[in-house]
Amino acid sequence: MISPLEMRVLDRNAQYFGISTLDLMEAAGKAVAEVARSEFGAVGKRVLVLCGTGNNGGDGLVAARHLSKEARVTVLLARSPDQFDTKEAQTNFERLRDVQILAGLDRSEEAIAEADLLIDALLGIGAEGSLREPFASLVRQVNGSGKPIVSVDVPSGFGTGLMVRPTVTVALHDVKEGMTPDNGGRIRIVDIGIPSKVTTMIGPGEFLLYPVPRATSHKGENGRLLVIAGGPYTGAPALVGFGSLGIGIDLVHIATPASAATVVASYSPTFIVHPLVGHRLLREDLRQIIELTPRVDAVAIGPGLGDASGTLDAIR
Repeated sequence: MISPLEMRVLDRNAQYFGISTLDLMEAAGKAVAEVARSEFGAVGKRVLVLCGTGNNGGDGLVAARHLSKEARVTVLLARSPDQFDTKEAQTNFERLRDVQILAGLDRSEEAIAEADLLIDALLGIGAEGSLREPFASLVRQVNGSGKPIVSVDVPSGFGTGLMVRPTVTVALHDVKEGMTPDNGGRIRIVDIGIPSKVTTMIGPGEFLLYPVPRATSHKGENGRLLVIAGGPYTGAPALVGFGSLGIGIDLVHIATPASAATVVASYSPTFIVHPLVGHRLLREDLRQIIELTPRVDAVAIGPGLGDASGTLDAIR
């Protein structure tokens, strides 16, 4: 099971290995078509693919293209064809052939009534908050149709009060957090071409995990860190401090032996430096350090402290 954010991290890291969003979309849409074919058949069937404007909709467009080779496929766009949010979805719309295109709600009830199978590609893991129009109306129509429904990755509206109730959900790469047979129907996990090594590496995708500070935030709202470091080495606590500031933490306290404190403070005026008593971290410093901890959210300890016996005893 994987969270939506973790999935976005994997997508970004896959690009580092040369696997583009377009590649992932092609694999996802083809897999959706294969599941629809194996679960419900496709030859001669009337298939309605409901597509949103993002990459989930793009997956649906790829599925429509593959199913159109044997089924009568109609694509119902939630909005007009010039309103796709991503270039990959737009590219796959332009690749469609021998597919009827409808846009908006004008003929949605009629199209849903005429279909043998519905494919829900309206909204994916990137959607947030309650459903807005036209998606809310489309979801109600889909749920009231009595037709078999295949949802792409997650049911549209997943995690909200109004969501598609699918017969089958095609989970891309892995089941998404919170999805069960009760809300996702039969869950089919499919491979979309993300190499196994991507799941164990740290790459550019991890930057998505860093919170983005609000423009109106006050100092301390984005994290308060205590760094216990330095003594024999003065650069180590500064490097930890700069790294912390770089990921958005805005209050960095550094507790360092007095012999290093002046040098550490000189690296940046943003560091709040607390000189300890001696030249190395010792047991006598623990009371001062403990008094600092209520001011912070997290503590980092170790860099540049050295391995003197008194320091190791204090750490223990």
